[in-house]
Amino acid sequence: MDLGNGLANGQGKRPLFSFGVISDVQYADIPDGHTSLGVPRYYRHSILVLQRAVKNWNDHKNLNFVINFGDIIDGKCPKDQSLNAVKKVASEFENFHSPVYHMIGNHCLYNLPRDKLFLY
Repeated sequence: MDLGNGLANGQGKRPLFSFGVISDVQYADIPDGHTSLGVPRYYRHSILVLQRAVKNWNDHKNLNFVINFGDIIDGKCPKDQSLNAVKKVASEFENFHSPVYHMIGNHCLYNLPRDKLFLY
């Protein structure tokens, strides 16, 4: 994200910083399904979307950091698979060449206690 006309230096020429944002990856190694409202969910495919985002961020070259607003795994992820799912998604974030700041989402907490979420 380029802040363009937002935060700029004193002369208004260039942004002070740029950053990427993502939320609701909601990965799970389960078949596709639907939300309670009937919206299609592509649980396994979400890792591919994250991989494309990381590639795009790295191609941007001027991003200072990325913020992940949480829910990297879905609430429907089987509890016995949750920790491995978190590790799989976290390893994709590690491919970004700058810092990533994670928030813990409610779907993560449905599956794992806070002390098991090692997001950094």
